[in-house]
Amino acid sequence: MDQKDFLRIENGVVIGYEDIPENAGTLIIPDGVTGIGKEAFSHCNYSQIIIPDSVESIEAGAFYNCQYLESVSLSKGLKAIPENCFAYCDTLFSVKLPETLEEIGDDAFCECFSLLFHELPETLEKIGNKAFFHCGIEMKRLPANLKHIGAYAFAQETTYFPDQGIEELSFSEDLQEIQDGAFQYCSFKSLRLPSSLKRIGKNAFKGCCKLTTIVLPDTLEEIDDYAFYESSLKVVQMPVALRRIGKYAFAESRGLEWIKFNSCLEEIDDGAFKNCKFQKVSIHSCVRRIGAWAFDGCSQLNYILFPLSLQEIGKDAFRGCHLSHSILPQEMKQFAQKANINDYSENIIEDIIEYLSDWNIPGIFMDLLTGNGSGCEGNYRIRIKNGYIIISIDFHEPDYDPDDMYYTYHFSPEEFLQIMNELRNIHVRKYKEKNTIIDSVNRLYDKLADYLNNLPKQDPQDTSSQ
Repeated sequence: MDQKDFLRIENGVVIGYEDIPENAGTLIIPDGVTGIGKEAFSHCNYSQIIIPDSVESIEAGAFYNCQYLESVSLSKGLKAIPENCFAYCDTLFSVKLPETLEEIGDDAFCECFSLLFHELPETLEKIGNKAFFHCGIEMKRLPANLKHIGAYAFAQETTYFPDQGIEELSFSEDLQEIQDGAFQYCSFKSLRLPSSLKRIGKNAFKGCCKLTTIVLPDTLEEIDDYAFYESSLKVVQMPVALRRIGKYAFAESRGLEWIKFNSCLEEIDDGAFKNCKFQKVSIHSCVRRIGAWAFDGCSQLNYILFPLSLQEIGKDAFRGCHLSHSILPQEMKQFAQKANINDYSENIIEDIIEYLSDWNIPGIFMDLLTGNGSGCEGNYRIRIKNGYIIISIDFHEPDYDPDDMYYTYHFSPEEFLQIMNELRNIHVRKYKEKNTIIDSVNRLYDKLADYLNNLPKQDPQDTSSQ
């Protein structure tokens, strides 16, 4: 029986087919047919389909879910492959795309996981949502005329093709947005984005575990949630126009060692850099908000400079960090405990000890603490705990009972400030001619007062001798 007898053709368009046995073999669509209708061959049993050059258009779902289909030859003048055209043809491994192709619709090759593309036509301008979802992609660049890449267009469910991928992406200079999940779990190594780009969508490069190098254009304004989650990036320089870094945008990028922020950035959202490994961060003057868990788990982060523009720091923003060198604006002190900026107090303590050592006044300091006026000297340890200043002193006086040689004193912030104020007065009276000393004392006192006045007022928990 002629193959025409299996086809239903109306006005030159194939609209369907009669019952075809399993493993029907090759279908050659007759020359002269001008179109293939909606779902015309969906669920068919052919293993090969040859489409003549007379076909000018194919409608949605034309070859949807053809479980035996292995190869397709498309007509040379075809300009568009519509939505769901070959979706779920999981044995399809060979399709030659015509050089006239301008558009590939949503889900066109979705879940064709046996299919591997080495190149796409240079004429291609638009790729729809999930067009190549879970397909194999092995190419060095994308078409220069490509102006639109849809959501999850090339995404994988996981790193399904660990040894394949786009080695280096290059884009059309007209591209302004990379949609959500467009390259999720792809395995390329480097990324150079176009100078026209303004937004990178959610999950756009999530799970790209081989991605080590990226150049972000100066036009980029937003990096959305999870955009580079679990990448292998090592160095990132944020572009000058960037205003927002989304939730978990670079989280779990455990190789990220260096990052530079720009002067226009306004928001670092929740978990943006969770579990990264850089050591220093300088946040510029426009940032207003640092979200919850933004730097959570960045265990090597020990230095951060906060801008005066900062208005909010979220819960546990710096949990697991070791911020031994950080400066927090006065307006942000209320967020310190919630954000786990615990080591800020250590900076104050270091300043006190360094100051006392530099000016050689432990005897005077001890007199003020103990009120005994003896001028005795000794080793001391200063800590801040539960809102109280704890000072432990080990006296070196031969007349003291050995059991009483180690004392611990607890002072409220108000009491300790009185002591420091008296210490300042002593220096003002004693060293009037040495302005540098007076200035140093004043700076230390003001800094200490500023900090201690914002400590939570609780009863001391540690009252035992140290």
